[in-house]
Amino acid sequence: MGRVFVIGLSCLFMLGSCTGDQGAQGSSGQDGADGMDGADGADGMDGQGVELGYVGSDTCGTAECHAQQYASWTNTGHPYKIVPKQAILDGTGYPEWIRTQVHGEEFAVDADFFDAGQGGAQVLSVNANTFPNGGWDDVSYVIGGYGWKARFIGVDGYIITGSSNTADPDDDDKVQYNPPLEVDAFGSAAYPDVAVSSSTYHTDEMKPYNCGSCHTTGWVPDTDAATDNDLSDNQDGLEGIHGTWEEPGIGCEGCHGPGAGHADNPYEVATQWDASASCSSCHIRADVYEIDTSGGFIRHHEQFEEVIQGKHAALLCTGCHDAHEPVRYGDTYVALDDTADDPNPNFRNVHGVRVECASCHFNQEESYAVWAANYPGMGGVTCEQCHMPHATKSAVKAGTFYGDTSTHLAGINTWVDPVNPDNSLSTTGASPGNPYISLDWACGSCHSDEAEADPNTLYDWALTALSDNGGVHGNGPMLLP
Repeated sequence: MGRVFVIGLSCLFMLGSCTGDQGAQGSSGQDGADGMDGADGADGMDGQGVELGYVGSDTCGTAECHAQQYASWTNTGHPYKIVPKQAILDGTGYPEWIRTQVHGEEFAVDADFFDAGQGGAQVLSVNANTFPNGGWDDVSYVIGGYGWKARFIGVDGYIITGSSNTADPDDDDKVQYNPPLEVDAFGSAAYPDVAVSSSTYHTDEMKPYNCGSCHTTGWVPDTDAATDNDLSDNQDGLEGIHGTWEEPGIGCEGCHGPGAGHADNPYEVATQWDASASCSSCHIRADVYEIDTSGGFIRHHEQFEEVIQGKHAALLCTGCHDAHEPVRYGDTYVALDDTADDPNPNFRNVHGVRVECASCHFNQEESYAVWAANYPGMGGVTCEQCHMPHATKSAVKAGTFYGDTSTHLAGINTWVDPVNPDNSLSTTGASPGNPYISLDWACGSCHSDEAEADPNTLYDWALTALSDNGGVHGNGPMLLP
């Protein structure tokens, strides 16, 4: 027994003495089977849907919501980009003060427009007959009529263009109505006298109305109108209107997007608003980096291109403008506040230009006052008259250097000699024009006789005068070419 014990101990001793280093870790075993599924979680709360679609500007203007913005918006030009004939016949086509205080009853586009002695009967013609021959019976809509001009859509939906007179091209049909330019009763936005007139428009062409993206709200174009043989996607079933709209003119939802969801739940569903995107979608013509010109003037609705290429490119449109207040006729609108003819008696009338130039350019305002003291008559000149001259033509021109719409370029280039036509703001050559205001426009809009009679003398005088007395803005002599 003792021997067995000794042998057992010896074996254990030998096993302990012969143990080697730990081997490498073996490979992982196979994954175990998936566990059982857990219990279902509690049901989530029902989601809240957002109603889609348009509700119309009248819904936005209820007393509980945006009554003030709505009331002032109805006095701007936006709602009147296209106006149903029936609204004009009912007397609701345009604000009453536009008819009485601005255009005057003789020249207003109203129910009497085609009657003898009224504006339309005076100047519009088709083959030497009163245009249109049937008066309002031949019209379905008016394009514009609030500001610079009015065109007319026939009962087939096509824009009335008239025909040519082969014997006398000057007697081609005049189908565009241009009210007088001297229209602001209070004078501060007045033009040189330009009488009521008419113009040709795409003579002999069959011109469909496809302008709804900037003249209507909720426009859906009929892209295959010429071939689809389907009038369900033409407004009012009129063949010539190549699309449909939710509201004529630019309503609230034209800038803020469809508002049904917001109207249904205003506290949780916001409307959209992007100042630059909303304005630039219409106040633009083509290439944003080109100023399109024609006939010596900038073409109309190019404000965004002008701003982008000018010195105010970093600013938003709403930095200077209130889109709910009128700019065209803004002085008249403000002057009518609290009078018997006040178009907006429940709220204060406000000009659409809400920021004066001097709020930023106060040093220039002060230095200009010092300079102007040496030139009698210059003290009343505004910033806009030189820096935003009427270099754009929407309908008619008032002079060689005077269109009917202000430019937004603002920057004056005194380095170039505008007597060379290629240096002028709107070159005599092919479009585009130059992205600056040249002195022929900055000075010639007012000093028109001098500019047309002897532009070299005007140019030399301007450089000398603007350099005197420390410079027009206190920045020393003007740069000389």
